[in-house]
Amino acid sequence: MTDSTSSRQFEQTLDLQAPREAVWRALTDGAELARWFAPEASVDPQVGGLVGWKWRDHFDWQQTIEAIEPGKHLRTRYDAWAGAGDTPHPLFVDFRLEGEGGHTTLRVVHSGFGSDSRFDKEYNDISGGWPVELRSLQLYLEQHLGRDRQLVWLSLIHISEPTRPLYIS
Repeated sequence: MTDSTSSRQFEQTLDLQAPREAVWRALTDGAELARWFAPEASVDPQVGGLVGWKWRDHFDWQQTIEAIEPGKHLRTRYDAWAGAGDTPHPLFVDFRLEGEGGHTTLRVVHSGFGSDSRFDKEYNDISGGWPVELRSLQLYLEQHLGRDRQLVWLSLIHISEPTRPLYIS
């Protein structure tokens, strides 16, 4: 549910060569989530249960499950702050699955973003992030199902003085 001030949303649909049950597990099982999405993940799959996505100490995304229909629909909610001193604003992530046999259509809608500029950073971040993460989901389901991944972290250090560029060949 969004109100009139929450007009923006990100939406992407994927056609996956994977059974709906495998796609559902990849979205709702912590071990499966860690194979394609957040390296640390947990899910309490019930209304009011928590979904936790964590990327080490860099980002910890906690959400509450608002709706769950196994194999069909998962809706989570989290609060975002649009600006300093602002009150929390609810944002929602909906995953909808359709399909039979070895084919599943997944529709992801991330909604609730206000139309004013205070929401630009959050909206831009998820609009750039979801396509990458959903491609990772597709690769996992279609080529690496059931296999753990090896994750490599690259951290850039902020240097206050200008330095020569680093060239890698």
